[in-house]
Amino acid sequence: MKDINIVFICDNKFALPTGVAIQSIIDNKKSDNIYNIYILTDKLSEDNLLKLNKFNRDDIRIIITFFDSNNYESLHKYDKYAPTHVTLAALQKFEIPKLFPALDKVLYLDGDIIIKREIESLFDTEIENFYAGVILDSGRLYYTRENTSYIKDYFNSGVMLLNLKKMREDNISETLFEEKSKQTDFTLVDQDVFNIVFKDKIKLLDIKYNFLGLNLFREKNKFSITAINKLYNTSYKDFKDLEKNAVIIHFASKEKPWLYKNTRYSLLWLSVYKKSPFYDKKNILQNKKIKYETIFTNLESEIKLLKLLFKNRNKNIVFWGASLFLSKFLKKYHIKQKNILGIIDKNLSRQGELIYNYKIFNVSDISLLNPDCVIFVIKNNSNKIYPYVKDYLNENYSNIELLPNIFEVNE
Repeated sequence: MKDINIVFICDNKFALPTGVAIQSIIDNKKSDNIYNIYILTDKLSEDNLLKLNKFNRDDIRIIITFFDSNNYESLHKYDKYAPTHVTLAALQKFEIPKLFPALDKVLYLDGDIIIKREIESLFDTEIENFYAGVILDSGRLYYTRENTSYIKDYFNSGVMLLNLKKMREDNISETLFEEKSKQTDFTLVDQDVFNIVFKDKIKLLDIKYNFLGLNLFREKNKFSITAINKLYNTSYKDFKDLEKNAVIIHFASKEKPWLYKNTRYSLLWLSVYKKSPFYDKKNILQNKKIKYETIFTNLESEIKLLKLLFKNRNKNIVFWGASLFLSKFLKKYHIKQKNILGIIDKNLSRQGELIYNYKIFNVSDISLLNPDCVIFVIKNNSNKIYPYVKDYLNENYSNIELLPNIFEVNE
């Protein structure tokens, strides 16, 4: 008999999904081994504490430790347009080696997961010479943020088998906080820092241990199973084969299954929830129906725009349209490219205004700016306005290239 050490970080908002995740771990437990489940929290109600402690039994130990996330306020600046739902509490991951000086290895798990199979094979993975066993972020199959594109093996920090002994030997906690203090991109709270600090001291594991099924299914037309197998050195027959063999499903996206009733895994999550101490017939969950066609339209366009900016990074660019979409995009991704000359807008009253450090110019100023290309960023009625802009540039500035319409559904 041995100890399997698992760590979660949660607050009142994430107590319910974390509890369901724990239930799924217990449901798939096959051995007599002791599962020590450590829950790090900065705030939990008495009710949530009671429910989490109900998991305690001879072979399941729930150990709850409190910390103060206010200590991390100076390390991260939240941008309201950033896509992350992660709180400052995530920075407590950096402290894990110090918090558990008697442990050599722990399995860290985000709370927005479901376990489909036993996890002892994952915990038993040999990582003696590495800081962690990790799984590559599958977002790399269809999207790469420019400021992390140089990281060859960019991994997702929601599932990490951590070698605490080696991390302590190399003072990694201090290094993580030091690197975080240098960060100027606040898109993600902790993931970039782990990737920068761990570098090549990681052991890459099978995608089945951190299967971002919702994200992959949504973007399935942008990659093939061959691309997945090449990236992860696996041999899955197709998406269904991968899905069937997944050990951990990670809901690292907006469509959380406890909120929406029509996600791909809503019924699976609900079946586990009903067995957990958190189940309450009066508490109506999954009371929303996600409209994929509207919620993810902006994300699709944002990805197209990021790709255009990267592809044309050596050309002088102007945006056409001082739109709300552009304003949110520039702030969300902290765009500060010197090759972007400004924004063209027909509204004379907005001339001279700044959108995230980029000045708004009138259409007549195109000749003065003399860009190499124009990126159209007006979402509303784009199918009608884009052809007009194209004709205008062809007639008056034939040397300026109008890049593809990022809002076109079938480009």
